[in-house]
Amino acid sequence: MQEFLQALRERYGDISIGGIFSRNKNIFGEDFNNEPQKNFGGVEILQKKLPDTYGDISTTRIFSRQKNIFGKDFKNEYQKDFYQVEKSAPKNLAVIENSKTEENKISLINIANTKDWIKLRANAADLHDLKNFFAGKTDSQSPLFLNILEQYQKFVTRNLATPADIDEESASDFVSKLADTIKNWFYKILDSTRRGILGQGSEPVKYYEEINLRVEKYFARIGLKAEEVKPRDNFQQWQEYMTAVEKPTPFQHMHNLISEIIIPPHYFEYYDEDGQPAKSYIEGKCTVFKLRRA
Repeated sequence: MQEFLQALRERYGDISIGGIFSRNKNIFGEDFNNEPQKNFGGVEILQKKLPDTYGDISTTRIFSRQKNIFGKDFKNEYQKDFYQVEKSAPKNLAVIENSKTEENKISLINIANTKDWIKLRANAADLHDLKNFFAGKTDSQSPLFLNILEQYQKFVTRNLATPADIDEESASDFVSKLADTIKNWFYKILDSTRRGILGQGSEPVKYYEEINLRVEKYFARIGLKAEEVKPRDNFQQWQEYMTAVEKPTPFQHMHNLISEIIIPPHYFEYYDEDGQPAKSYIEGKCTVFKLRRA
């Protein structure tokens, strides 16, 4: 949110209530400068008094009523992103907070014997929380999701069959195979839930939010963490871990900034063959602004 507001300030100047008022009396009518400001005096008092006369004067409401404040391109280029950030922040924060407790219980993956391998594989194949959510549902989506989970379980069992020998490279082999399986199957669910949360699915938004929450809990339980990539991050710092879908922009200062995180990069932490902490990544996906001149 802060990065987005900073981008607005750099392009449009003061976007505070007072700044907008001083530049755009047309928001509240021709008599704004003469009557309300004279009577109320001071921005703090204005913010308290004006809603009684003019209704919601929050930044988002002003944006939705007065795109001309920021130019005709604002609605297409900025408002969509602003709304998505504002809408998703509380939910994402809740997911992060819920996951922290689980994550704190996870130590780096270490496989010292066959028993460790079998235990980790059983944990990865335990999808009871997700499968219970879909059980008995006859909507258009649940049977599809349930089938993906069942296929994923089969691949976990097959791809993570216990090796004949356990050695110093076993932890690396395990997380590499599990990461590939998650990308091939679980990422299909993540992509569908993302679109559903944005209102592009056939089921209610709450349905997809619940799935997303359960997926995050499952990832936390098996030690899979998401990198904290944010909109407006420079893509160059993440290009090793994410693929990009280009999104044209006419603004130079937006070039190569991340517009939307489709799926963040995820990683397992484990002990490598030298007994040192290492990470195994699952590549994420995002949209990135690319400069296009008219």
